[in-house]
Amino acid sequence: MSPVYKLILFIIIFGLMLMMGYSSFRYLNRKINESESGWELAGYSALLLLVNAGLLFGGLLVLIKSYGFLADAE
Repeated sequence: MSPVYKLILFIIIFGLMLMMGYSSFRYLNRKINESESGWELAGYSALLLLVNAGLLFGGLLVLIKSYGFLADAE
C-alpha cells in the first residue's frame, strides 16, 4: 500500500476519532456540570473516561485492521 494512502487513511480515522471524542466530551461535560448528586458526578465522570478510552483503543483497532485489509488487497 502506498504511503500516501496510509497517511490519508490515518488522517480520516484520526479526524473521526477527534470529532467523536469532542462531541462526547461536550455532552458528558455538560452532564457533569449539571449533576446534582455525587453519584451522578461519579457516574458521568467514569462514563467519560470509558468512552474516551474506548474511542482511543477502538480507533487504533480500526486503524490496524484497515491497514491489514488494505495490505492484503494488493
